[in-house]
Amino acid sequence: MTKAATDTSQGTVCYSASKASSQKSVTVPATVSINGGSYTVTAITGKAFAKCSKATAVTIGKNVSKINASAFKGCKKLKTVNVASKLLTK
Repeated sequence: MTKAATDTSQGTVCYSASKASSQKSVTVPATVSINGGSYTVTAITGKAFAKCSKATAVTIGKNVSKINASAFKGCKKLKTVNVASKLLTK
């Protein structure tokens, strides 16, 4: 489960927090369902993984085009980030 900030006019959301703070592996999905609507996850907000101190691996969905500063702040055990998206640039 995740928390997301929605932009219903665009049909997109920003991944803002993981509710799975005790999991070692966290996935940012390509799409999410919120209140019966389907939204494309296009960004990861700052401090999105701040409460995921046990996470060792993160998988980023194919529609993410932006990762905000400090998204992984506090993830001291993070070893692997798998990126499915081809939309990310430096």
